[in-house]
Amino acid sequence: MRYSNFIIPLVIVLILCILFKKITNIKNRNFFFIFLSALLAVYIPSSPMLNHCYFMFVVSVLVIFAIVSLLLSRLNIKVKIVVILVIILIYYRPVYLVSSIISKSIQAIRTNQNYPDSYLGKIVMNIYTNSGLNVITDFSKLPSTPTIILANYCRDRVENIACMILPRKLAILMQSGFKNVNMTNIINKPIYVHGHGKGNFENISEAIKKAHDEGNSIFVYINSPNYFNYLTRYKSGIFHIAKKHNISITPLAIDYVHTRFGTIPKQNFFMKAGEPFYVDGDISTAKYKTRSFHKWTHKRFKRNKFIFR
Repeated sequence: MRYSNFIIPLVIVLILCILFKKITNIKNRNFFFIFLSALLAVYIPSSPMLNHCYFMFVVSVLVIFAIVSLLLSRLNIKVKIVVILVIILIYYRPVYLVSSIISKSIQAIRTNQNYPDSYLGKIVMNIYTNSGLNVITDFSKLPSTPTIILANYCRDRVENIACMILPRKLAILMQSGFKNVNMTNIINKPIYVHGHGKGNFENISEAIKKAHDEGNSIFVYINSPNYFNYLTRYKSGIFHIAKKHNISITPLAIDYVHTRFGTIPKQNFFMKAGEPFYVDGDISTAKYKTRSFHKWTHKRFKRNKFIFR
């Protein structure tokens, strides 16, 4: 990731705003409004990093500060109203997406109620739909019996909650750092991964078998996170576990959220389950089968991203 893509536009915008302030001798409050407005108008479109939904939080913070600064400025009240309405019209989707995810997560974490997966799936579907996503799912090949679901790790973070839409009772592999959060109120059965090593592998293997025997499908991100090429570096451990315990594998392709100039345009968001299979032979063959499904399915996702019927 090139941090110059993030820093250089910010420095340019800041310098131009400072020069403008010196030339016009505007008040500090108006200067802050102009600076934040310039960030929204110039910085976001020019920064490739902010084309990723992971930075929707940054966009939301900028929008809030711009509106607050505008309200505190000495500009004409009509100008304030018009500019605020324009900003809200442009950026309401990313602000809604971020605020909804944060508020619903906090609500679920703080409560003592264990929500069923179907209830959380409806919440996620509602958040996505109101954010401009037309969610299209194909779970016809998802087996009714427990399976290991191998999903591609998307290049952003807001797509990660899409697993809640799956119409199955899930156990989800996640980093051990999430233990500090009350994830049991959000996820039916979390399986925490503690670093690496043979001992850890055996613990994960047994935890997966136990979760499977309890009737859970195991949800796993199979590839390592990568912002610009997110279908590479597939892990092998989960295939060994599936073979050892004779558990079927079901590949799942999850689409990514496309953004434009810090906003979320209306688009299709796809999820598609592949053909289940057992790891009977070579591990590399199973990895190739999973990677091929993700690769070709994502090509179809991309082709139909903005085709509406």
